[in-house]
Amino acid sequence: MGSLGVLLALLLASVSLVRLGMVEFGARAERPLAQDELYFMVCAARGLAIGEIPVSGCHDNKAPLIFLAQQFVQLVQPGYNYSAVKTLAYGMVVVLMLMAAGLSRRLGGGWAAAAAAAFVLQIFGFDSRLAGLKTELLGSVFMLAGTWCVLRWLQLPTLARASAAGLMYGLAIVSKQTFVFALLGPLVVLLWLMLTRQLAVRQTTAHVLGFIAAALVPTTAFILIFDHQGRLPDFLGAMFLYSSAYAPAEAKPVIAALMDKGRHLLSFLVEAPWVVLLSGLGVWKVFWPTPEVTTPPAHVAKAASRVRLQAALVTFSALGMLLLLLVAPVQFYYHLLPAWMLMAVLAAWGVADVFSRSGVAVRFVVLVMLILGSAQQTWQTWAVEVPRPPRDWNLPLVPKLANAKGQFAYVVGVWPAFYVVNGLIPASNVLYPNALPGAPASWNYTPPGPDTWYGARLLALQSDNARQLIEDFKRTPPRFILVIEADARAKTSIRSTDIEVLAAYLSARCHPQTQVSGTGREAGMLHVCN
Repeated sequence: MGSLGVLLALLLASVSLVRLGMVEFGARAERPLAQDELYFMVCAARGLAIGEIPVSGCHDNKAPLIFLAQQFVQLVQPGYNYSAVKTLAYGMVVVLMLMAAGLSRRLGGGWAAAAAAAFVLQIFGFDSRLAGLKTELLGSVFMLAGTWCVLRWLQLPTLARASAAGLMYGLAIVSKQTFVFALLGPLVVLLWLMLTRQLAVRQTTAHVLGFIAAALVPTTAFILIFDHQGRLPDFLGAMFLYSSAYAPAEAKPVIAALMDKGRHLLSFLVEAPWVVLLSGLGVWKVFWPTPEVTTPPAHVAKAASRVRLQAALVTFSALGMLLLLLVAPVQFYYHLLPAWMLMAVLAAWGVADVFSRSGVAVRFVVLVMLILGSAQQTWQTWAVEVPRPPRDWNLPLVPKLANAKGQFAYVVGVWPAFYVVNGLIPASNVLYPNALPGAPASWNYTPPGPDTWYGARLLALQSDNARQLIEDFKRTPPRFILVIEADARAKTSIRSTDIEVLAAYLSARCHPQTQVSGTGREAGMLHVCN
């Protein structure tokens, strides 16, 4: 009964994902999977237009590998092609499913692998936006690859396996800096091995150094590339400085902020309740293993201990990615994707253990939970609404420009859809107002005090960005500039923008043409420049 139930859950979850794919490549073919894809698409297009491959970033708090992935798509399929982006994204979903299945198979065997595949598809099935070609998706692929390499290293410690693991984690970090929190798993496991003296000091030291050196390779490679391009400050600012300014304008006391984040985290977790609940079985087995009825042979006990250590690696990596959400200044549900992938592995291991050790009643309950999770997603995608949340992101409000495709333009604010809908290319790498002096506070940005070290450093970088903006405008002059009022100036300001360098350019080179009416976030003025 157990094997058939797992296969049924996998089949139902697969049907759910197929249904979402039919919608995304059919009725929603002219819509992106996720809003962040628009940011990455236009930044990649800017890099291709000026011959910058890879692109150092567009002065946002993003690591560079996601832009390189989008540039790859645009090299294969020129222009802003949603279907091409979705094809690569769905390919990564399949890779994640197979990797989670492979990890679970090492822990719990074949049926654990099938259960893990079902859990992964359940997660992506609840909201197709999770499958967007974004930092969380790309980084999760490398994170699971790094986890796989560490599991192999635990089975047979070699310097090559330690280095391979470090390289994979390093690639995850240059996909999104926050994947450094996934290193909690390897660190805890390594500490345990050292405390229990299961590894020689010399061997441990060599492998740790190999891991660290390999983990630094991707970042070092990008440093060398961007230093050669003269874009190193852009890269370092995106990796470290701008991410530190990403915070709400109205900060709450620490305790109140943690309570709010905890509530948000719980609200995110319940979106995939069966994965979360069943992953508890795996966590329980890590800390409180089921006692054996009889004393097993030494080799069996040793194998069980190794599997438990491998599961501890997955557990603490998942815990690290969950802790990230409690310290991050802003939370979104898709930030949970990496933790969900690891929780799917733990849940599958827990299910396999129940099937092998528990009585009929317990097996039945767990099996019902597994099938119910897949059935729930299938029902939602086929019979209720696809996709569940509305996802237009005010695309219909974008002002349409005739014969503008391929021209350069600039948005003073955050509305990348303006570029994508009209086929425009950003006129500068400095895409985001937070990267320029005079940018007002917004929902996710608080200007730091200039008397602090961080504030002084950010102001110096913003001044450099202002010079770069004008150089970019000379090289690729914008035909259109769209000023978004909420992002360009403070509420009490009467100027077109508080960003002085842009205000001067608008006054000297452009004239207002059309008032853009939006929902508040997009209201502004479209300028035409000569």
